[in-house]
Amino acid sequence: MHHLHSSTAPESSYIGKTMTDVITLDSIFDSYRKNDEKFFLKIDVQGFESEVLKGLTLNLKNVFAVEIELSVVPLYEKQELYNYFFSFFEKNGFTLWSLVPIFQSDETGELLQFDAVFVRK
Repeated sequence: MHHLHSSTAPESSYIGKTMTDVITLDSIFDSYRKNDEKFFLKIDVQGFESEVLKGLTLNLKNVFAVEIELSVVPLYEKQELYNYFFSFFEKNGFTLWSLVPIFQSDETGELLQFDAVFVRK
């Protein structure tokens, strides 16, 4: 976590570490999708968004809409910023549907994070 994030929201500072298995969305996609219903995906993974999408290469075509938490400025190590995802979703057949501000600097008012919803064209 970058200093800007921890100084703006001290309650979100790390308090420990734990090991966990990481699986791809592709590996579990079929167990959550029923028939051909529209699939809405919410991604909120604290700077790990691009890695999540790398694990959805086979089934991204089956997703109707994605809500994803995006950062305007770096808040986590090695994270991609909003412009990367705008391009990614455009290249993969989605259009921007809505934006919702979710995290701002109390000191400056600067927008730091927002939720974006992308819908398949």
